[in-house]
Amino acid sequence: MIDRNIEVQRRKEFENILLDLASSLKVLDSEEKLNSFFRRFEDLYLPNNNGDAFHHYYSDIFIVLTRVKSDPSLGAIQYLAANIDYIREKYKPKDEKHSIESNLRKLYDHLSLDIARMDYSDRGDEIISSQEKLKDFENKLIHINNDICEATKNNSDNKVATDALKQSIEELENKNAKFQEELNDTKKSYLEILGIFSGIVLAFMGGMIFSSSVLENIHKVSIYRLSLVSLIIASLILNSLFICFRSIERITNKESKRSISWIITNVIIFICIIVITVFWQLGNVEKRNKNINKNNTIQIELPSEE
Repeated sequence: MIDRNIEVQRRKEFENILLDLASSLKVLDSEEKLNSFFRRFEDLYLPNNNGDAFHHYYSDIFIVLTRVKSDPSLGAIQYLAANIDYIREKYKPKDEKHSIESNLRKLYDHLSLDIARMDYSDRGDEIISSQEKLKDFENKLIHINNDICEATKNNSDNKVATDALKQSIEELENKNAKFQEELNDTKKSYLEILGIFSGIVLAFMGGMIFSSSVLENIHKVSIYRLSLVSLIIASLILNSLFICFRSIERITNKESKRSISWIITNVIIFICIIVITVFWQLGNVEKRNKNINKNNTIQIELPSEE
């Protein structure tokens, strides 16, 4: 287990790195600066001389995001997400045997989920604020209605004033109904967008996990099974992402056009699956390997001398 003092130092360095990356998009505008952050992350995550590795905390990420969001002089959380994503894509380890690519991928995933959660919380606060305004609006409406009743009781001859007040009530009621409808639509759209975002993240991460599993067992299966599984995984990921993007187009009221590229891609994958299945039934790869082994055997054998 990592030493307590070392862990405290690394957590402090972790916060400093995130604050530096949140300050601006220009902190990675040169190769020298980019390599500097590579080395800082490697010094942070790689095991020390005692073999103790560092794992970042969700709480540390949340603290940094909260500080940056509350103090604009520190930068923006969008800068932090963009810079971490750029570092993850361009990362080149100093030593191929000691890579922190998985740590950077987890950091970006955790950071993205925390930002999404904070956006969801802010949106919830806006909805609560809207509901409070709606409640005040209804109270004012009740107050006006009471005034009308009192004015009608005390001064029945003032018909003009009463009609004007009634007209005001009708206008307020129409605005109230419209406001409630817009608020309900906003809630539904936000929940749908959040669900689609979660679906995209899960589809991408699921594809990465399945792909890693396939590549790890590449030497244990035949070329037919490997090819079929890879094609099926590709089809599932592509179709899942397509459904999510089509849903976003529907929510934003954009005209949804038929995607020719998506149809062509699925047709190609389907044809490849059929071809591989036929080759598997005919045993083409086995026949090819057998012919190659036979030719190699003939070339190696030498005529015997009498």
